Amino acid sequence: MVKSSKHEEGQGKPQQDITSRPYAATAAAKLIRSGVQLGALEIMDDTQMAILNKHGSEAVRRIKWDESATLFLKFSGTREGVQSDISRTQEIVKPYRPGTFTFARDKEEEAALWSGRKEALWTMTSIKPEGYSLWSTDVAVPISRLAEIITLSNDDAKKLGLFASVVGHVGDGNFHQAVMYETNNRDHQDKVSACVHKMMQRALAMEGTVSGEHAIGIGKKLMKTLKRAVDPK
Repeated sequence: MVKSSKHEEGQGKPQQDITSRPYAATAAAKLIRSGVQLGALEIMDDTQMAILNKHGSEAVRRIKWDESATLFLKFSGTREGVQSDISRTQEIVKPYRPGTFTFARDKEEEAALWSGRKEALWTMTSIKPEGYSLWSTDVAVPISRLAEIITLSNDDAKKLGLFASVVGHVGDGNFHQAVMYETNNRDHQDKVSACVHKMMQRALAMEGTVSGEHAIGIGKKLMKTLKRAVDPK
C-alpha cells in the first residue's frame, strides 16, 4: 500500500499496500533507482500493520489499515513534477502485486497517515507482556539487497519461534526488526541474540553495516555522555 497526500506545492504523501515484505522492499529499491524525487520512503510489514489496527491511537485505528506490507512515500518538487512522479510510481510498483494506492488530500489526512508510521515502535511496545523486552535492530545494506535481508531475517525469527515486526527507512537501505523475547528466559535470550547476530553478519557480508543510524561502540558512548551532560534525566 502507498499512502500519500497532495496538499501544497511540492509535496505529496502516499501509502501503497503490497502483498508481501519482499515485494514491498523490491518495489522500494526500484523506486530509488528510478530517479523519482522522494522526500521519504518508509516500510511497515504485515505484522506491524495488524498491530496498528488493534493498538494504535484512536486516530490511527480509525483508518482501518490493510494488513499487508505497506510503503509510505513523500514526494517533493513542483506540483507538475510531483504529479508526474506519482504517475511513474504507480507504474513502477504495479508488477509487485500492489493493493491500494491511497492519497491524503489535506494536512489532517496527511498527519493521520504518517502518525501510523510514527506510532509503530510504541504500539509494539504496548503489546509487550510483563517480563518481556524488545530488541530493535538497525542494520543497513545496499538497496539492491534490502528485500533479501528482510526476508531472511524474518525467516530466522520465525524458525526460532520469535515474534517480530519490521519497520524501516528503506530509502537508504535501513530497517528495524523489533524482536520480542522473555527477558529472564535464557533460552529466549540465546535465540534472540543468535537471530540478531546472524542478521548483522549477513548485513556485513552484503557490504552493509550493523548500524544504519543508532551508532555503536565508542561513538555511541560519546553521544550518550554528551546527552547526559545537557539532559541528565
